[in-house]
Amino acid sequence: KPKPELPAGDVAPVEEKTEAELAKMSKDERRAYHMARRAAELQQKATGGEAGKEQAGKQPLTKAQRRAIQDAQRKAKEDLGNKSDLLNDLKLQGLTEAQAKVVIAEMEQSAGLQDDDDDEDEAPEDFHSCVAQWMKEQAAVTKDSLHEFNLQVRFQGHVEKTPPDHLKEVLAILTAQACAECDVASPKLQPMAVSKKAEPLVTKWAPLLKPLYDKIGDPFLSADVVVSAAQTGVAAAGAAPEAAPAGVVGCLMAIREIDMIEDEDLLTGCKRCEQRSKVMDKFVEFLEDALDDDSDDDED
Repeated sequence: KPKPELPAGDVAPVEEKTEAELAKMSKDERRAYHMARRAAELQQKATGGEAGKEQAGKQPLTKAQRRAIQDAQRKAKEDLGNKSDLLNDLKLQGLTEAQAKVVIAEMEQSAGLQDDDDDEDEAPEDFHSCVAQWMKEQAAVTKDSLHEFNLQVRFQGHVEKTPPDHLKEVLAILTAQACAECDVASPKLQPMAVSKKAEPLVTKWAPLLKPLYDKIGDPFLSADVVVSAAQTGVAAAGAAPEAAPAGVVGCLMAIREIDMIEDEDLLTGCKRCEQRSKVMDKFVEFLEDALDDDSDDDED
C-alpha cells in the first residue's frame, strides 16, 4: 500500500537532539520527538528536501512554542483513536488540515511510528532484557564500555538500579552463558569444566566488570554480589540441584582469574553463603591455603 503524500505548506522545524539529551527524555517524550521529526521529514520530501527544510527554518520556534508542540505530540500518542483531537493538536503545530490528516494516516499505517528513527522504543524494557540485549550487541569491550552501559541503562528508564544491581546482572548473564555450554544436568559436573567455559567470557568483559565492582565500594557487599550472581546465573541455566554447586564454584574460579576481587574478599563471600555445599567447602579450603601461602611468602 503506497504511503500518502503530504501536501505542501509550512511545518515547524524540529531541533535535532543529542544522544545525551535523548537519554534524559522519558519514553513518551522520545516518541513525541520522533513524531515531530517524522512530520518534518514528510514535509521536506513533499517540498523538495533541503529547500523545504530551509524554508521551514526561516521561522524558528520560541521555547514556549516548542514546549507546546511537545505536549501536543505527547497527547497525540494517547489520543490516536480520537482523530478530531489529534487533528486539532497537529494543526496547532503549524500543519494545515490536509497535512494533519496525512500525518494521522501515516501514523496509523506505520502502527505507532515504528521506523528507523524510533528503534529505541522497541528495545526490551525490563532490566534483565535491557542488559542482555546491550551485551549481545557489543563486539568488543573497552574502557568506554562502562559509560555506554550506564547510558543504556538510564536511557531505558532503569535509573533506580545501583552498581550492585549492574554487576550482578552482567555476571549472572555471563555465568548462565558459560553453564549453558556444559552438561549442567549431570550430577558429575566438575567445577573445572565450568571454569574453562566461563574464563574466556569474564576475561572479555573484564574492562566492564572491574569498574562496576570498584564502584560498589563495600568489600562485603561486593563479595556477596559476586557469589549471588554466580548462583543466579547457574540457576538460570537450569542446572540440576546436584550440579549447581559445581557450576557456582566453577564460575567463581573463573572470576578469580581476572583479578577483580581479592582472595580474602572472595573467601568472605563464600563463607557467608547460607547453604554451603561440599564443593564450596573445598573451594573455601583452597582459598584459605592460597592466603596462607601468600602470608608465608610475605614473611620470607
